[in-house]
Amino acid sequence: MRTLQLLFVIVLGSNFAFAQSLRAHWSITSGVAFSVPILGTSDQRFGVVAGLQYAWREKRFDYGEVPGYWLVEGYYLGTSGGVRPFPDDRAHAVGVLAMMRYEWQPHGRVPGTYLEFGWGLQYSDHVSRDLDSNVNSTPTIGGGFLFLVNKRTVTAGFRLHHISNAGTKGSNRGQNQLHFTVGWQF
Repeated sequence: MRTLQLLFVIVLGSNFAFAQSLRAHWSITSGVAFSVPILGTSDQRFGVVAGLQYAWREKRFDYGEVPGYWLVEGYYLGTSGGVRPFPDDRAHAVGVLAMMRYEWQPHGRVPGTYLEFGWGLQYSDHVSRDLDSNVNSTPTIGGGFLFLVNKRTVTAGFRLHHISNAGTKGSNRGQNQLHFTVGWQF
């Protein structure tokens, strides 16, 4: 677990100096997560997700007039649930995501919208029917809205988060989760 925490600090820290010269910001996020029964998911889980994000403008990602951002996120995901008739169990996971984000703010006004997609790694303290490994791959896609509250941007969004071991162990059924989050930029 300490190794994962150190990796998280290194990933965020290594990008900090570079990003200071660009339009960059930190965000904290929190929300709920639940599994969705698509593409093999059978382990019905519900829980909480909390994250720390660092984003900076990356002009190479711009799509016409729409600005692109690199976004690195470290997160905690705590869930409970299981497959009947077995008793419910709890799982605690930490992960790191690298994502691209596009933000549309018509003429600088809010509310705006955003779309993000990326990939990451996750370590879970519990294996299940859907997740045969403690270390998993996490491709993700999501979107949401941007609001201005007391001169700070607040996000309200969703994310489809696929968790699997990428075929490295067992049957690799995978877990598909939907996250609904609220974030605050500082």
